[in-house]
Amino acid sequence: MARQAGRLDDLMRVAANRTTLLDLDSRREQALAVVQASLEDATAGGLTASYGAFLRGNSADILYHLGRWPEAEAECRLALGWRMSALEAEWWPPLVLGLLLTESRGDDEAERLVGQALLQLETVPPGQWTGHVLRSAISVALWARDPNGALDIAERDWPRALESDELAVVAWAASTCLEAAAAAADHGRDSSDPGLIMRARAIAARILPQAAAHIERSAIAPSLGARHEAELHLATARAHAERVRGHVDPATWDRLATDWAARPMPYLEAKARWWQALAVLGAAREDDREAARQAAREPLSEAYHIARRLPALPLLREIVDLAARARVALPVVAEPSAVLGIPVGHDEATADHDLVAVGPGRAPDRVAVGPGRPPGVPAAGRSDLAQAIEQRVIAVLRKRPADVYGLSPREQEVLDILAEGRTDRDIASRLFISERTVHVHVRRILAKLGVSSRTEAAGVAIRQGLVPAEMPERPVTPSAPSRERMP
Repeated sequence: MARQAGRLDDLMRVAANRTTLLDLDSRREQALAVVQASLEDATAGGLTASYGAFLRGNSADILYHLGRWPEAEAECRLALGWRMSALEAEWWPPLVLGLLLTESRGDDEAERLVGQALLQLETVPPGQWTGHVLRSAISVALWARDPNGALDIAERDWPRALESDELAVVAWAASTCLEAAAAAADHGRDSSDPGLIMRARAIAARILPQAAAHIERSAIAPSLGARHEAELHLATARAHAERVRGHVDPATWDRLATDWAARPMPYLEAKARWWQALAVLGAAREDDREAARQAAREPLSEAYHIARRLPALPLLREIVDLAARARVALPVVAEPSAVLGIPVGHDEATADHDLVAVGPGRAPDRVAVGPGRPPGVPAAGRSDLAQAIEQRVIAVLRKRPADVYGLSPREQEVLDILAEGRTDRDIASRLFISERTVHVHVRRILAKLGVSSRTEAAGVAIRQGLVPAEMPERPVTPSAPSRERMP
């Protein structure tokens, strides 16, 4: 009717509300089609300047949840060229872009955008944007390996998420805050900080029942997709609450990964697979560690492939690091000539890619890497992606120059952690080996370095450049809202 009457403003409002209703049922592909058709209508009617930012922000948000991240970023960049008078429409695209860049690259631009969003959040009432800002801010802290900071954000901003009174916001914020609590509890146990563990337990005990009560009394029908996703976020929050208490259940994370895949929400599926692998490795008994490595390989590989495809570089970095520490055979993408110096072959089917097998244990499958383009990644920006992968992910696999002490790769890893002043128990926990095995490695390291104590070994390692000048902290184990109607 609006189209027939030539009322384009009304047509834009119709499109916005149709998108909201489709999103309410998690019918994102259909919602995306409506948004894209509306962009064509806006352009044809000369309303791009009025509605371009809002529509492209909606499109980017849908594409983000669908795992089509390069397309989502492109939409955000285009939207930044347009402005609307309404505040929420004007800063919606930068807000989505901040979340996207935080999870895809974790770079300086992401931190700047998230910082701006946090300041804006203090000046506006809680709403749909609250979930995005909370998720972005906590992710920034977790990927920076700052669990204390992530917990601070969760404690401060959870009340605003609850005040928004939106099902999707509350559910998403609950799983995000519990993820922060779990990471803080893990860090507290690793660093012998009971105070941090108690804080994590307190916030988990407060948030979980509040979120469950809010979801239970929601007016959104149980048959709708948004309600299903809220319940799934709540289940994810409960799984993180178990992590806070020091319990790990690989089967729980397996079920969650399967459920997120069915939505489909690939990024959350990848994170659940990562936590599944961590649970498998962390729960392994002394005499069952090799079987645990084999069991962890499949979920870790699935997480790797999804993170590579999105691309989610901060998550990819943690996946590769976990595989290296746990000696889990993993097919790892690399730029062989630039990074590993491995000669590779080509065949007719992979003429645009380099092939390389990387990983401990049994030789993993070869994977296509190098100058070719991964599925779903536009040619534009591919060089930036390859450079980011080389700098942020594959750096953990670079081989150091051979040293005169003849340390094995595993002895080098033990020495790296020993030089941080860690105990045998800490080393065993990080490398998923027994304390007895650590003791053997330490004894051999002392003999090869010609020293009699761990302190002397650390001193020699630092002076001789056998360990990085700045030792990295232990990797943190960090474990969809509907769009606003047209103003």
